[in-house]
Amino acid sequence: MGNDPVNNVDLWGLWGSDVHFDDTLKWANEIFNDENKAQIIAKADNDVDSGFTNPVFGDQSWHFNTNNFSFTYYLFNESSSGTSEDSRVEHSNKQMEIAALLYNIGLEDESFRELGKGLHALQDLYAHDDKYVGYMFIVERWAHLGGDADNKKINSTGYDKTILATNNYLEQYQTRIENKNK
Repeated sequence: MGNDPVNNVDLWGLWGSDVHFDDTLKWANEIFNDENKAQIIAKADNDVDSGFTNPVFGDQSWHFNTNNFSFTYYLFNESSSGTSEDSRVEHSNKQMEIAALLYNIGLEDESFRELGKGLHALQDLYAHDDKYVGYMFIVERWAHLGGDADNKKINSTGYDKTILATNNYLEQYQTRIENKNK
């Protein structure tokens, strides 16, 4: 399928490389006006869908709010809301802090990689809901063959929120590093 939920059925719940790489590359380049920085950010963003952070067999907390997961959700349609901040927000905030620290000690490329990772978690906040967390993930995802939540043409509201959140996140980072340089 090539991680392409717009043109194919997306069984795994990925916004896809069209958002996590292509659109992110465009948005980062618009903010930083630097193709190299934008490439580093977009690649790191897209890479969160692979390795130990992949959403199927890896750490789902980058893609879904695992702080809101409860096994009783499947039995009684209840979740443990209010247990903590959304795990994706926690990741994006932590990565922003790491990125700023790395930039401040002169590790620019590493800083932009961490920024891209945090951006992925933030973007997934709007890509899909949390009912696919845990052991029922694959079963329920197969039943949801349309992939509507992860299709930016169908989930246009989520996509619009992703655009706004992405630009705000990148601008927040840029402001932080510019203020440090003054």
